[in-house]
Amino acid sequence: MVLVSIRYEGDQVNVVIQDDGVGVPDSIRNTFADSYLHFGLRHMHEQALDLGGTFEVANGEERGTIVRVTVPLPSDAR
Repeated sequence: MVLVSIRYEGDQVNVVIQDDGVGVPDSIRNTFADSYLHFGLRHMHEQALDLGGTFEVANGEERGTIVRVTVPLPSDAR
């Protein structure tokens, strides 16, 4: 199962994607930004940073993976 949440909060948009899978090993979560082995995660991270936002990958409390992206809205979209 996957849960996707999109919230507009003031001058930014927050996206949270959470699944009920097995999670992501620490070795991947700690190195994906600099690794060419995890192209999808690295690309999403770079896109969020290019937009002035943040990108985080974490494991859920019990299981699964949580991806959090926060991106500022352009001033004309507010």
